[in-house]
Amino acid sequence: MKTIFRLLLLAIALLPALAAATIPPIEHWDTANGTPVYFVRVPSLPMVDMKLLFQAGSSRDGAKKGLASLTMATLDEGAGGLTAEVLSDRFAAAGARFGKETGRDSATVALRTITDPALYEPALANFLLILAHPDFPVAAMERQRQRILSGIEKKKESAGAQAEEAFFRAAYGDHPYASPPEGTPDSLKALTREDLAAFHKSFLTQKNAVLALAGDLTSEAAHALAERLLRDLPVGEKAPPLPAPLALTEERRVHIDLPFAQTHVRLGQPAVKRGDPDYLALQVGNYILGGNPLTSRLFREIRDKKGLAYSVFSQMVPMAVPGPFRAALESRNAVLADAVQRLRQILADYQAHGPTEKELKAAKQGMVGSFPLLFDTNAKIVDIMGMVGFYGLPLDYLTNYVATVEKVTVADVVRVFQSHLDPSHMALITVGGAKP
Repeated sequence: MKTIFRLLLLAIALLPALAAATIPPIEHWDTANGTPVYFVRVPSLPMVDMKLLFQAGSSRDGAKKGLASLTMATLDEGAGGLTAEVLSDRFAAAGARFGKETGRDSATVALRTITDPALYEPALANFLLILAHPDFPVAAMERQRQRILSGIEKKKESAGAQAEEAFFRAAYGDHPYASPPEGTPDSLKALTREDLAAFHKSFLTQKNAVLALAGDLTSEAAHALAERLLRDLPVGEKAPPLPAPLALTEERRVHIDLPFAQTHVRLGQPAVKRGDPDYLALQVGNYILGGNPLTSRLFREIRDKKGLAYSVFSQMVPMAVPGPFRAALESRNAVLADAVQRLRQILADYQAHGPTEKELKAAKQGMVGSFPLLFDTNAKIVDIMGMVGFYGLPLDYLTNYVATVEKVTVADVVRVFQSHLDPSHMALITVGGAKP
């Protein structure tokens, strides 16, 4: 037993070195027309993952809410005169996987393919066709529009979904982040095929993109692939920076009454953007406060000890401009007021005093210990490189991650929580059968 204990202590001591060793060498360059490329060679499997990220999320919708989401939803519904069924069958025949996603900041397209030329070439050709020459067929657009509208209607049955939407509206006011990425029924119904084509032409451009590649390619082949992936897109221009959200100057309360036996709560405000030097200290602090669902202070004090909530957690979400901090819980109506009061007390105490040294040590071990999991598959490597490139983080962000986390002190947590959060000026959302 003593030997096992000594080995465990040694393993914990070696975590920072092991984490650093997992970071693969990253090559970085710009294409001929200025697209940043991030590449990691992973020769262990004959596969390639590629991901293009565009500054084309819902924050670029302007007055046409839902435009980015509908554009990306319809992107692979027909291209180069081929139907969605043909395009899908071609990917299947090549053993390839196509993906797409739209959020508030970005729109992404991704491909995973085998490097065998007999499969790689048709998969890549299919991908390029969808990326650069989508047809946006009217019938397919209508089908996707109805699917999104059905999803919006379904949200009316979910207190949690309504709480999230209400939180963003209250916390962000007139900022582009305030609107749900899928838009509203009225805005969606007004969109035309011409709107989709224009959005694609304006935002899916070479200068508005970041490319992440990982897989069994030489550096020379990766350079050639990058130029090939982007050559058929318009050169375009990089989208202008988003405006910073206005800080809340008072508490904003919103209650949506639903005939439920429980109530969902959101409490928070805009807090931190990607690249902020305080972000990792905030993340360490939030890991202790409510980020680790089963050991956090919120879980222990509100759910475990008091039984005031079914679930409780907090999140620190960095975005292109300050993204939200929000604490969330779901409580029985009869104890909702007590749950919200306890949530406020814990947040105020944490901001004033920070974590204990024991909590801080456990958080660092947890974050450092899980760091290698960010790189255990090609897809994860592409995701994290895409994040680094899209938000313009320095290349040494990953190599410095462990050391930066290890340096965080209790005083640092107090400083950044006091600097970025103001509990008296937060949005408080309640959705359900009670309000505090």
